[in-house]
Amino acid sequence: MARDYDAGYKLLFAMPEMMRDLLREFIRSDWLRALDYSTLERVSGNYVADNMRQRASDMVWRVDAGDPWGHLYVLLEFQSTIDRYMAPRMATYTALLHQELVRAGQVLPDRRVPAALSIVLYNGDTPWSACTNIRDVVVSLPNGLAACQLHQQHTLLDINRLSEAQLPDDNLAALLFRIERAADYDTVVSLMIECRTRLRHEPKLKLAFANTFAALLCGQRGSVLTPDQVFQLMEVDMQVVGANLQRFTHKLREEARQEGEARMLQKQLAERFGSLHASVVQRIEIATPEELERWGIQLLRAEVIEDVFRA
Repeated sequence: MARDYDAGYKLLFAMPEMMRDLLREFIRSDWLRALDYSTLERVSGNYVADNMRQRASDMVWRVDAGDPWGHLYVLLEFQSTIDRYMAPRMATYTALLHQELVRAGQVLPDRRVPAALSIVLYNGDTPWSACTNIRDVVVSLPNGLAACQLHQQHTLLDINRLSEAQLPDDNLAALLFRIERAADYDTVVSLMIECRTRLRHEPKLKLAFANTFAALLCGQRGSVLTPDQVFQLMEVDMQVVGANLQRFTHKLREEARQEGEARMLQKQLAERFGSLHASVVQRIEIATPEELERWGIQLLRAEVIEDVFRA
């Protein structure tokens, strides 16, 4: 199932390790594999065109490509739906990037602009059907004039159509794509184990992956788990959790619901009776669901705060 990219994917691909693994394994090029990815850095994807209209691509990276290329710029766009006119859109972003480089004086010694590679990551349910070359979207002119028209091809990665053979081991981008395609709890457990093992010394990446697990568990399982709760789940012995993941997620879901009810009761009490004593806050925080429900009902007819907590 396609999910919103904004929280998970953009957080993950803001990390150089993810871009490195994406470029090395999913864009077939020996030249790309040989680049020094320790030089990867994010650059602004916000542009102001000459007509002062602002445009923004999802993400832009650059990597040192050596002579004679200087830097290679990589424009990354995330899609969960098919955009028939994605090719003109990517061509626009590339042209605006080049225009911005010229404006900033970031050109090569021979005054050419650095090269840019455009990539679209798509996780929709239906296969991608839009053109990836702007020439296939624009009517071609006759009598040799087609050579004068714009040509740009972007790379499309249709995540849900990748085969298992196309998802290499020991690759963070491939791990993300496996999570995206997970169809059952056993697969989720297996991926959590892999994620926990591989990222044991990478807390930022682990938390970013927890966002993706949270989206999977929330979107498809009816859960309300937060990334922090999923992160906690990844810290326990996943071999022990095994087939009991549903029980664990249910427990965390109940804890989250109870925590929300406790916060709501505190807010209602404070509005009714003023600032709460620390002992009252502590009592609410350790209360059972039954107590919270009873106190909420008693609050409706309470004249003083003590009435709320009467047995």
